[in-house]
Amino acid sequence: MTAENAAPPALTNIPPAKSAGPGGNSHVHFVSFRLERQLYALPLAHVERALRMVAITPVPEAPPWMLGAIDLHGRVIPVVDMRQRFGQPPKEPVPNDRLLIVQTLERMAALMVDEVTEVLEVPAHQVEPPANPLFRARPLAAVIRRDEGLILVLDAARLLPEGDLGDAVTRR
Repeated sequence: MTAENAAPPALTNIPPAKSAGPGGNSHVHFVSFRLERQLYALPLAHVERALRMVAITPVPEAPPWMLGAIDLHGRVIPVVDMRQRFGQPPKEPVPNDRLLIVQTLERMAALMVDEVTEVLEVPAHQVEPPANPLFRARPLAAVIRRDEGLILVLDAARLLPEGDLGDAVTRR
């Protein structure tokens, strides 16, 4: 099964990653998603699209957090279980789960998440570097304070470490 036509309309044709708001204030765009009750975000510039769950082909000898691979427009894309990547118990994929297709300079992957919540436009001054002890968490790039709690901004490149996914399925 391919994932060709599964992109929801809400995440297509989204504005560029940075724009100037009223008065010239800079805004940054993120795609937010949920794992259990925690909200996370990735810079919009690194998110190619969001898909409904599709069939995943298991890959032998992959790390436990790599569920397998999907075929996306003729490209083989590894699927990362974000729960396991963060040390949480695994969950069998269900049709309501979502895949966020992320692209870094050299790698592409599908991140399995519970829900894609929204595209956030945040004033740049509200995106804070993580506090010193939090900064040690490798994939954590920043924090956004919201009324509903903290949104942890992840660095897509650090989520896809060199060599861990296997060069055969992650090189562009």
